Amino acid sequence: MENNKRYIEIPTNENLIYRHIIEFLLIGTSYSNQEKDVLAEFIKLSNDYSALPVDKRNKFIFSQEMKKEVAVKLGMKEWRQVSTVISTIKSKDLYGLKVIDDDNNILESLLIKPDLNVGSYNIIINFTKSNLKIQNEQTSTNDISGQEDEGDNDSIEALKLAPINLNNESED
Repeated sequence: MENNKRYIEIPTNENLIYRHIIEFLLIGTSYSNQEKDVLAEFIKLSNDYSALPVDKRNKFIFSQEMKKEVAVKLGMKEWRQVSTVISTIKSKDLYGLKVIDDDNNILESLLIKPDLNVGSYNIIINFTKSNLKIQNEQTSTNDISGQEDEGDNDSIEALKLAPINLNNESED
């Protein structure tokens, strides 16, 4: 790996890979661990049943029967707890976008599909410097302005999350 880049490698497995990725994608948000667990399970189910048309898939994976399966897997007492968590997720957003909308569509950028046909799993996160300036809190609350940094001394360079390599290959 190149010396001028920063990497984090996280060993994971087929059972935890969705949850580990969701943890990074939702970092710094108000989503609880239980909400992240439930969301990761429904992303996995969406991938497992990707052969179905989206509307039928959503109807199936968010059915009472599938909620029962998710509840058992996550150690919840009954499927209604899963429904409550889904309702809470639906009431929140991620940077202005609904994570799960009223039609049970999961936000496209969260529909990750790791290659589960490899022997072992590593999540490799590559952090690189960005040329975006973070605006002063007086003009906007924690917004990234999208303006290029022209070398101002008062600008903060943000870190951006590079694509996640889910294969067991290093990027030397």
